Amino acid sequence: MRELLRFATFIFSVWGGSCLYMAWRLTGPLAKGSPLRPVAWALAAATAILVPWAMVRQRRPHPPRLMMPAAYAVMSFAAMLLPPVIVRDLVWGGLLAVDAFAPARGGLAWLADPAARFAAARAFNAVALVAGVLLTVLGYLQARRLPRTLCVTIPIPGLHPDLEGFRIVLLADLHAGATIRRDRIEAIAGLARGLKPDLVAVAGDLADGHVRDVLPLLAPLRRVRAPLGTFFVTGNHDYYWDPAGWLKGARSLGMTPLVNEARVLARKRARLVVAGVPDPTGAEFGVAPRPSPAHAFRGMPRRAFRLLLAHQPELADAGARAGADLIVSGHTHGGQLMPWALIARRVHRCVAGLCRVDHSWLFVTTGANYWGAPNRLGVPTEVVLLTLSRG
Repeated sequence: MRELLRFATFIFSVWGGSCLYMAWRLTGPLAKGSPLRPVAWALAAATAILVPWAMVRQRRPHPPRLMMPAAYAVMSFAAMLLPPVIVRDLVWGGLLAVDAFAPARGGLAWLADPAARFAAARAFNAVALVAGVLLTVLGYLQARRLPRTLCVTIPIPGLHPDLEGFRIVLLADLHAGATIRRDRIEAIAGLARGLKPDLVAVAGDLADGHVRDVLPLLAPLRRVRAPLGTFFVTGNHDYYWDPAGWLKGARSLGMTPLVNEARVLARKRARLVVAGVPDPTGAEFGVAPRPSPAHAFRGMPRRAFRLLLAHQPELADAGARAGADLIVSGHTHGGQLMPWALIARRVHRCVAGLCRVDHSWLFVTTGANYWGAPNRLGVPTEVVLLTLSRG
């Protein structure tokens, strides 16, 4: 819990600081005494407070229905406005630097006129605001689009012939809750059913909300069936609400939760091992064991194909050491939206797609939905079909 508090303090400090920074930069070119100044600062303060307050209020019984959608919409706009404001400051600062070190002449002669500089600064702000609005709308439209179907072939040397063409549907980061409702889950379930999987892997973050409120939204997942079953591991968000309740909820949806454990399955003459580990957040909260792929695979057949479900791709190294042939993860959302996805690529060794970890394959999905801001600018959602091949 202490780690969560530290993380929340850091995140909301950055969030609040970003809101105040934007207010400071956007109100600078306003005339002194302009009524827009106090309005802008009041909006920035309200924005900084709204999102954390809404998240706290959401955890109490019977929160207002529109509170979280409104907070998430504000979050989306702020996330899309910040980059244009930063670009505006870099360009404007560059112009002022040119004027300081080489007095403006020719096309930059207007910098010498205070009135012209004042008007230009306001024009720069207007462009930043319009860009923020357009990016927010575009990101929202992309977030609401049906997930793409991504088909990937995984070459496995020495794969048993009876597992040639074996089909695994990977779902992760469904985040059902305040803004992701049953119709969206219904559409995702339809996509998954249409892929005719042999096995379904659900790699965490089913929901953002209490089981009593959100489980009915996930009911369409009961119709996603596969001959060898549907397996589930917890994500960090599954522990933010009701960890024990969501394990029961997953079982009620026809899934088999795997908590540092494995199952041996058979397809014709071939055997495969499906293992899963809990998210590390469970151990931090004291409600689940630490994730241990080695413990999950203990006693399992060595010559069988080994699949590991782990919500966070950071667990892939331990999975590779435990002998997993394929590790499937989510969690990163591929960075969720540009340009912030570029930062995610620096933080995570494998932020999305197929990667090698020692002798194992790691596949990280961008997720079927979004968290928080309803925005997937430049980073599509997806339902993944992984097909095994004798590579």
